[in-house]
Amino acid sequence: MIAEWNQFSEQWATTIVQLIWQGSIAIFLIWAIGKLWPTMPASKRHWLWRLVYLKLFALIIWQTPVSLALLPSPETVESAPSGSRFSEKVPIAKSQNIWSAPVLAQPRNGSFQSNISQTAQPSPTVEKAPLLPSIQSWLSLLWALGVAACLYRSYRAYKATAKLRQESESLAGTAVHDLFVELCHAHRLRNAPRLLSHPRFTTPLVVGCLRPCIIIPQPLNTESFPTETRMILLHELTHVSRKDLWWGWLRVAVESITFFHPLVRIARHQWNLSQEMACDEAVVTRAPVSYTHLRAHETVLDL
Repeated sequence: MIAEWNQFSEQWATTIVQLIWQGSIAIFLIWAIGKLWPTMPASKRHWLWRLVYLKLFALIIWQTPVSLALLPSPETVESAPSGSRFSEKVPIAKSQNIWSAPVLAQPRNGSFQSNISQTAQPSPTVEKAPLLPSIQSWLSLLWALGVAACLYRSYRAYKATAKLRQESESLAGTAVHDLFVELCHAHRLRNAPRLLSHPRFTTPLVVGCLRPCIIIPQPLNTESFPTETRMILLHELTHVSRKDLWWGWLRVAVESITFFHPLVRIARHQWNLSQEMACDEAVVTRAPVSYTHLRAHETVLDL
């Protein structure tokens, strides 16, 4: 049992090392591109950070090298010194054992009978089973505990989101809901999200992947804040149309596995910032108004 654990831990350590240095290069490269090109469109900037997370995810799941079989090249040897009557090119008979020397095939005339004797095979050494786990084994155990803690935190966030949806009230039949339906048709959403309202929330948010919902504060209505309401709904619908919640699952998975990587925290901050800026950019394109002072700072739950 300990031997298998140590063997797995060695492979795990190799994967972690590759994840650290390759991930660090990818994060630093995209961060440097953003600094050198400050006017880059937010949508392109966010796609670059999505590629960083895809790179990290590929390093995690794809670690088996692809082996390609090579065909042996035909070889021939001289069966006797050149000029003798026994001289003949005879193909080498390939030996099945890697420790044995090649054996000359018998010539067709039968006059030359010399063979190369096989070398003695070394006796295999029997390694003793380890009595204690290696350092890599203990580190892999600590890593597994950290991943479990991150997944538990994500599970608690999922339960909190489910409870939040149950406490929210539907806005069907209201004026803000009519505006919401109009905006959904403008976005051409096949699976239009539900519009809910929560009494204790002061910032709008979007939750859910299979059944998305947009939750807005109760005081927000089209009669008092028509422009603000329209901009906020457009921003949240842009999250839905861009599949940000689905991409959020990728971010949560990568960050749970690479929780120990300090640069992943920088990548998470840049991911969230570029995602919000990309939605703002899309809203301003659709409704070119003074949007910066109207936009509320919402929270997007990726569960």
